[in-house]
Amino acid sequence: MASPPRDIAAWVATHVFGRPPEFWAAIFESDAGLERWCRQGATVPARWLAAVIDDARACGQPLFPQLRIETVSAQREEFCDWLVAGNGPWPAEPRETGCWIGSGRARHAFDRMAARLHEIAAAVLGTAAPPRAIAWSPRPGRALTVVETARGFLLHAGRLDSGRTTLAGYGVQAPTDWNFASTGPVATLLGAAAQATEPARRERLARLIATAYAPCLAFEVEHAGA
Repeated sequence: MASPPRDIAAWVATHVFGRPPEFWAAIFESDAGLERWCRQGATVPARWLAAVIDDARACGQPLFPQLRIETVSAQREEFCDWLVAGNGPWPAEPRETGCWIGSGRARHAFDRMAARLHEIAAAVLGTAAPPRAIAWSPRPGRALTVVETARGFLLHAGRLDSGRTTLAGYGVQAPTDWNFASTGPVATLLGAAAQATEPARRERLARLIATAYAPCLAFEVEHAGA
């Protein structure tokens, strides 16, 4: 993957990491190194992460099965039939998807936030693999496409009518649909956060969880019974 223009790299070095690109990798070599970078507070992202690091690390859970290209490839016929049928959430085990999937370190909300920083570094340094888009036709008249996006895997499926001239069914499953499923990772984390005794802490944890999984989406936190 080609590196971005030098002015972009310079901006990221100044405003995101606060150090030249050759030192970025050292930030992510260990938990201690990442925390040290946050506490030094050389940039706005570092200062914000330092302010939330303890609460974000408290938002942890057992890992959910990961949705990968290989997962979809192995079950492409099932995924395709399910999407075009429009029968609601994936009926099998909940899954999660996002840039942290490849890191192997998604133990809690803070790891998910740090994974996005790692992804920015890789994109600027040109070491990130290019996004993939793969299409299959599990059987005649049906097709499934999986696309890597910033928030995870996006699935599209279509079905043609018997004459194969008209689209008779279409379904989409976005990364947020996986991560925010009713029995998925965000719901599980929110259930744990709700056990906090202080209302302010419950709301703070809920905001961190939502931000960790979908920072580009607007959201509101409501208290049950409020």
